[in-house]
Amino acid sequence: MNKHLALPVVGLLLVAACGSDPVSIAEQFQDAVNSQDIESALELLADDAVLQVEGTPSRTGKAEIENWLATQAEINYRIEGTPTASESGVAFEGCSISSKKWSYFGVDPMSATCEVTLEGGLINNFVVQFDENSKAELSDSPAAERSDLARIWTARGTEPESSAIPLIQYLQFSEDGTARWAVSPDDLQIPPGSEHRGAQFDWSYADYVLTVQNQGEASEGFCKAQDVGTFLVKKVEDDGIYFWGIGDTCKFRLNTWQRAGSDWFLYVP
Repeated sequence: MNKHLALPVVGLLLVAACGSDPVSIAEQFQDAVNSQDIESALELLADDAVLQVEGTPSRTGKAEIENWLATQAEINYRIEGTPTASESGVAFEGCSISSKKWSYFGVDPMSATCEVTLEGGLINNFVVQFDENSKAELSDSPAAERSDLARIWTARGTEPESSAIPLIQYLQFSEDGTARWAVSPDDLQIPPGSEHRGAQFDWSYADYVLTVQNQGEASEGFCKAQDVGTFLVKKVEDDGIYFWGIGDTCKFRLNTWQRAGSDWFLYVP
């Protein structure tokens, strides 16, 4: 599953080709997204659909869009508004966007302008643009930026299935998109193995969602190769951060990152 705080405009650009009532189609798409019915939402898009969220890579084709929809479904992404015919297609009157993401950052819902155009019965263009007040609220929120993450962090948690054994963890996010997770500062510089507990992975941060994917083998208990996790990251007091897990195929990471005995703080040698 795959699936920033300067976000002047978020646009979802869906390009398709394929004539029912535009308002009805817009209503169906809205209902499908709001009920997390990904299959029905995809049926309203063409095979060559393109989705673009500002500040994130473009998603081209149904496979990539499906991944995005799956992530949004897990955070209960909702489009609220009344589809109404307009000169260009369909406008959602009183549109707002809500999700666990916006609630997590204290800006839920986000007021927006939402418009849809169709061609041949399929959505040709769907654009969401947040209003200035919502963007101002977001700029004052505790959401982390990518630049906030590219450092070394430490936190104290517990071993899996035990509340008695302390586990001091270290996370190093590098600017090149690679990262290390270890139990000592020295191990951050060494590939994980039987003598160096931890894991290495690739990471990306787009649309306020941190995505991590294991690369190579991890030491025992520290996830499997290719495990993928997604998290929201909030800034907390004293320059710390907090992870909120959207989902992770590595349950140990999901549990320990967000349920550490403390927030994550900058490591000072």
